Amino acid sequence: MSARQLSSTSYPITFLLVLSIDHITGATGKTPTVTLSKNGGSFGAATGAVSEIANGIYALAGNATDRNTLGELRIHVTATGCDPVDMVVDVTTGDPFASASVDLTPVTDQLDDIQAKTDTIGTATALATSPTIAANTVRIVRGDDYASADSRAIDLVYSGQPDFTSATNVTMKVVSSNKAVATTIATWTGSVLNSTTLRFTPTDTETALLPAINSATQITYPFEVSLTLASGSVITPTSLHAGKLIVDSQAT
Repeated sequence: MSARQLSSTSYPITFLLVLSIDHITGATGKTPTVTLSKNGGSFGAATGAVSEIANGIYALAGNATDRNTLGELRIHVTATGCDPVDMVVDVTTGDPFASASVDLTPVTDQLDDIQAKTDTIGTATALATSPTIAANTVRIVRGDDYASADSRAIDLVYSGQPDFTSATNVTMKVVSSNKAVATTIATWTGSVLNSTTLRFTPTDTETALLPAINSATQITYPFEVSLTLASGSVITPTSLHAGKLIVDSQAT
């Protein structure tokens, strides 16, 4: 459905007249009679002039009187030897042909706050303690317990924003090392130790589910950590997104 601005005189409304003898051929040289119904009112003669363009196309000129009522403008056109034409144009307060604009003030007012947070991206680090061989790399034995009471918990220390205090839904997902089709092979639930540290204590049953890796080749399983902050935001901290988990078999 087309639209025109209230009381505007720009942008004529065009229509096609076809001969009633075949309902296809464009009718030329006609003097159309145009009547209008404004927002459901009675029909009355249009004030705007009608001119012929070509090939059966005619134009009803923009007229402030024709467009002085908001709502549906129903147009009925007749001409001798032609099929009648009925069409509807919306009359609106705004100019439907004007370029759309967006007020960016609310965004620009917060640019400093946004930059303060984005400046921390890429600068934070994570360090795995307890069963660890390097930063953000954990090495465990398949089928072993990693209980806090045994000082074997997997602690991931995150030295950057955001603050983990009161975070929930702490989860570590271990995925297959097949880059073509990566699938989750284990999911461990963790806890918040303090504002910068997350702790995981997988049981022997949970670690036994991991396929063993040949430690001589140093093949690793990728893992990622996600959590829900106190603000309700769900995040995967960058440095905890690309962790490495090495799994050794128990001696037989």
